[in-house]
Amino acid sequence: MAPNMYPMGSYPELDAELRMHDAETVAATAVSDVIDLGENFSPAPLQPIGVVLDVTALDATTGNETYEVELQESYDNTNWSSTGLKFSITATGQVFKQIGVARRYQRLRLVLAGTSPSITLSSWLTPAK
Repeated sequence: MAPNMYPMGSYPELDAELRMHDAETVAATAVSDVIDLGENFSPAPLQPIGVVLDVTALDATTGNETYEVELQESYDNTNWSSTGLKFSITATGQVFKQIGVARRYQRLRLVLAGTSPSITLSSWLTPAK
């Protein structure tokens, strides 16, 4: 099994309040729902957090489709910057990644390219261990 891949049902704990995508199909560059970590969220220097994706469908018909995922954060839910977590999705399955975050608001940015990109996924933030 590839690193950061988990068999179904063996994810870290998932909380519906931290869900960013709920079995959504995305066919163009887009952002997820925003997760608010709370008014008092101000870790020093960073709070470890996990990102879980469950990709159930991925179009690779023409072979030139690409799927990039980036975790972004914001102090004000308006101005966004990268957390440094950025990776590609190349197949269906489950993915778990960890990074430290410093800002209250979190979202995933999906960058899709190619002839006919389409991805169906669910995603969550989860406490990192």
